[in-house]
Amino acid sequence: MTREPLTRPNGSEERNDLSALMTDEPPVQQATGEEAEREVPRSLRRLTCLSVTHDTHSMDLVGELTFEDDLDVAREIHSNDRVTEAMVLSTCKRLEVYVSTRTPEPDDRETAIGAITEALAFPPDAKSYSGRDVATHLARVTAGIESTVLGEDEIAGQVSDALAAAKEAELATGVLGRVGNAALRAGRKCRAETAINEGPAGYGSAVCRALADELADPPERVLIVGAGEMASAVSQAVQCRWDARVDVANRSPAQDLTTTDGVWWTLDELGAAVDGADAIVTATDADCPLFERSHASRCEGTAPVVDMATPPDVSASARDHPAVAVTELSDLATVVRSAADRRRAAVKEAESVITEAVDRLVVRERESQAESVIRELHQEAAEIRAAELERAKERLADGEADPEEVLEDFASALAGRLLGPPTDELRTAARERDETALRAARRLFDLEGGEQP
Repeated sequence: MTREPLTRPNGSEERNDLSALMTDEPPVQQATGEEAEREVPRSLRRLTCLSVTHDTHSMDLVGELTFEDDLDVAREIHSNDRVTEAMVLSTCKRLEVYVSTRTPEPDDRETAIGAITEALAFPPDAKSYSGRDVATHLARVTAGIESTVLGEDEIAGQVSDALAAAKEAELATGVLGRVGNAALRAGRKCRAETAINEGPAGYGSAVCRALADELADPPERVLIVGAGEMASAVSQAVQCRWDARVDVANRSPAQDLTTTDGVWWTLDELGAAVDGADAIVTATDADCPLFERSHASRCEGTAPVVDMATPPDVSASARDHPAVAVTELSDLATVVRSAADRRRAAVKEAESVITEAVDRLVVRERESQAESVIRELHQEAAEIRAAELERAKERLADGEADPEEVLEDFASALAGRLLGPPTDELRTAARERDETALRAARRLFDLEGGEQP
């Protein structure tokens, strides 16, 4: 398969413009290694995840491993005869492949890792998870605990889209699909019951909040002055929040930041660009103010102006103009710092939510194992009953056998065939002093106590 790098200017995890404020985020949970078979259901032990993220590798490497069609990659991995399910989660800062294998044996897991590595040229030091840790990791990712911007919401949608695509392609129809569903439920619960996503996640969303506080109605046109990383974050946040036209004024063309109906203006045309704008955001690296009092006078009503530049883009005289309400970078930083503190404080509570969710998943997977055995048991009993009933009907149809005798024989044969195999096994257990099997039989058949072995 030909693989081409894919650039994602939009639709990726929100960029963290406050990395200096978020340096003490919790570390990524480490995989615990091989898990005891008796503690983790077999279905979960078939899971493996290979991960390359902003935390473990360079952003350049993550970008190189991001491809045009994630579903094609998942299909290629799934084509391996030891892989039963496959899902690819790809963002600008994360590439992860989740698979289930035919068995939980190490050979199958290594084969799956080889299939992933061959399809995506993963580095040999890619982070790997297995068993229950896969479910925990995916839930943490979905909740935003492992994102650059702690608790960001966009990743939940990206996980949902990746899972839905894999399900539609019939690549996640078993345990992987169930784990994905559990992760999405856990992520939603973390956001509903904790402060993990409370407050603006970064400068982009903080700007939107500042504009919304000043505007009576959603903006129809937003003007961004500048075209750097800050401006890009604001453009994406505005487009995510509102159905608004975004224009950009900059020295050089910046059509990639505008909406499809947006306009690029030169800085010489700033006055004309201001006309009719509902809100203005400045984010340039100019040495002196660009937004003067003459620009402020062209605003209609009292337009909110957010100045994100250092030094400021908005002159002192423009700030005093009654037609504008200016929010400064320091105000935004205070808001985002406070939100970051609340989010960090909520991590432990969110992790508890995830632990409970994974515990419930483990219980459900154990129960599903029992359901499989129960279905087989009922099917076997039904086949025995049908065979003995047919034999009894044939004897009655002859007219020679006594009906009462036929019923007695039918009941004896049915009980004998149902209880014969377990009786033989229990006798073997008694000879071998297997007290566990004997106690289990008493519990399964609800037998009263008696002489113990």
